[in-house]
Amino acid sequence: MKIKILLFGQLRSTIGRNSIVLGLTGSEYNVQEIKELVYRDFPDIKKEIFRVVVNQEICDDNHMIKEGDEIAFLPPVSGGADSYIARKKISPEYIKRVSNSNDSDCGSVLTFIGRIRKDVSPKDGETHIEKIEYSVYEEMAEKEIHRIVESAKNKFKVADIIVKHRIGIVKVGEVAFFVAVFSSHRKEGIHAIDFIIDEVKTKVPIWKKEIYSDGKEYWQDGFIIK
Repeated sequence: MKIKILLFGQLRSTIGRNSIVLGLTGSEYNVQEIKELVYRDFPDIKKEIFRVVVNQEICDDNHMIKEGDEIAFLPPVSGGADSYIARKKISPEYIKRVSNSNDSDCGSVLTFIGRIRKDVSPKDGETHIEKIEYSVYEEMAEKEIHRIVESAKNKFKVADIIVKHRIGIVKVGEVAFFVAVFSSHRKEGIHAIDFIIDEVKTKVPIWKKEIYSDGKEYWQDGFIIK
């Protein structure tokens, strides 16, 4: 059988491609066996930390792979009109329109606007970030953000939540991450917005590559690619 493995984040730089195709002689392989075959052909990936996702579900090494399964290797994490993933700029006009939404039952509208900062490189103290490139496993990211939003609504009893996260190239000063929480009172809104930010940053499969003024690029964990 033939299987295709999708690669994301720094794994793409390590391997130098977006995916791997394995032609297998047998019909039954588990996740660990697939990983060993990849290590054989691409030994550099063995140094990386990653999770294996099959059909958008995280799987252990004993999970059996079937022909036609969607397989992805995801490094650690640091759509439609209702999509959480945004390819275009999150504009001031959009943020203003969301913030000014009229709902007589909501006495509190809290927003978080995460912009790209012009941080100086900790490696030389001179160069600075010019832009960040975000890559994403989109289908899984949409599902995970939806889970986080629904969990926050139930946990904190807020009326509505809007989340937008940019992907692709985002320049210094542009908005990369936007959250709005609508609630009857501010306290539940504050708790909800903190929960959402922390959950998205640690659990959603989105990775960022920092691009500096000298042309060097680093994944957030410090992995340099040029």
